[in-house]
Amino acid sequence: INRLLGDYEIGKIDNFDISKAISSYQAEGKSFSSVIKFYGCLNSIFKHAVQTETIRKSPIIEDDHRPNRNKLEAERETKPKERIFTKEELERFKDTCFSQFKNGNYKYSSRWAFQFMLNTGVRVGEMLALTYGDIDLNKKTVTINKNVVRLHNRDKDGKRIKGTNSKLQNTTKTGRDRVVPLNEKAIEAVLEMKKSNYKGDTSLLVQSKTGGYVKATDYDQRFYIILKNANIEKMGLHTLRHQFCSTLFEAGINVKRISKILGHKDVSTTINIYTHIIKGLEDEEELKICV
Repeated sequence: INRLLGDYEIGKIDNFDISKAISSYQAEGKSFSSVIKFYGCLNSIFKHAVQTETIRKSPIIEDDHRPNRNKLEAERETKPKERIFTKEELERFKDTCFSQFKNGNYKYSSRWAFQFMLNTGVRVGEMLALTYGDIDLNKKTVTINKNVVRLHNRDKDGKRIKGTNSKLQNTTKTGRDRVVPLNEKAIEAVLEMKKSNYKGDTSLLVQSKTGGYVKATDYDQRFYIILKNANIEKMGLHTLRHQFCSTLFEAGINVKRISKILGHKDVSTTINIYTHIIKGLEDEEELKICV
């Protein structure tokens, strides 16, 4: 719990933070009994906080947050794999992204957004929150300081109802702002998107037809369609972030710098997530030099 929520003030933790913490814990491959114990500890903490008047209301909503064994097992069965492309797959993915109809029109409107993600390593929610004012083409940087999250619709009594909506959260996933360098491919993507949707610095880099926020799940589906048409097995959209990280490691960028670019809490997080890539280094001493 301290690892996932320790940086938050208890009075500022909301139901989305709780969902994110439970999802992150589940994603580590924990057993159902471990996940239910994790939930129980969280519930006890916030009940105590309410009783001691530290907070007015608990952010935990049992219908939303209490783990369900069948749902958890189903999610693990259907969740796309997280890995990186092979060299051949990467070329097929990029070629498919920019494929055209016979009349010359591009097939996929999301092609530039995927190129941007592939060359910056930003999370999809972070990209969907970006405005042109966050991008400095002179310095070739983008400032990441907010995030678009998905929330379930609720009725007037707070009970979940059908449907979801997107909401801007003025913080990143880890609560840390960062500045990410833009390479030529990322800048190209920005300039191309700017041609069709720029109305001022407050315009969103990636936007709906009405100029509003796009749902992250919409981009998941667009990504899956391109993978299918490129004859690549289904993977999560986070693959683009992993691919970017792999490219940095291959280029010899040190782990500490990579950790800052990705917005990880600390270097150990980067090392734990990308152990399979780091194992490609010759030995432990080489890793120490990088850090």
